Amino acid sequence: MKTNKYIFIFYITSIILLLYSGYLIVDWILENKSNDNVIEHTVSITNIVEEKEKDKYPYIKTDFKKLLKENNKTVGWIQVPNTNINYPVLQTTDNDFYLTHNFNDQDNSAGWVFMDYRNDSKNLDTNTLLYAHNRLDESMFGTLKNTLNEEWYKNNNYIYYNTLDTMNTYEVFSVYTINVNDFINAINFKSDEDFKNYLTTIYDKSDINKEIDLSSTEKIITLYTCSGYNNERTILHAKLVQTKKA
Repeated sequence: MKTNKYIFIFYITSIILLLYSGYLIVDWILENKSNDNVIEHTVSITNIVEEKEKDKYPYIKTDFKKLLKENNKTVGWIQVPNTNINYPVLQTTDNDFYLTHNFNDQDNSAGWVFMDYRNDSKNLDTNTLLYAHNRLDESMFGTLKNTLNEEWYKNNNYIYYNTLDTMNTYEVFSVYTINVNDFINAINFKSDEDFKNYLTTIYDKSDINKEIDLSSTEKIITLYTCSGYNNERTILHAKLVQTKKA
């Protein structure tokens, strides 16, 4: 009798786990679909235009008027060519909220792309930090890993981050994967020497061989995401090479 009881409990437990797993899968699919619709909408109302001929470097134009009406926490737009990264950037008072909420501030495990709450969103800091999840459906920063491939650099040197007032072009100089405990999330630095040492450190970590001059007067942007392993993070750094009023 006891054996039959244990078998019954095992079957019931298995059925419950199976049903719960099915629920999680369906919920994940529905969340992805919801975010896909939000992503398409934000791109459609931003009127992104790429300009290549007028300036030394290419840049993109973005119209934030409608985005700000829908979410006044919008502070910029990030685009990384030949990836799926093409999103409005949000900022709030912490680095937790947009890990679990989308552009519409709705609960969603996909989260959204957001700027470190310590950053000055209007006047670019020495290091502007942007975060997002590495999603299996390749949304958010799910394709940041593309930049780890040498092939990516054959046709891509620049990424774009626009504030509400400026259009900015950045040249990528370092991409790598590290342990989360080794990431230095500094925004500004005590001295030029400290920043120069930081630049040397992150440049030397790069998995991509790229010769580029770096000085203590640079302003850089850092993109940060999980790499698919519990304690690993994929990091991209790029330096500002062009800025102009929008």
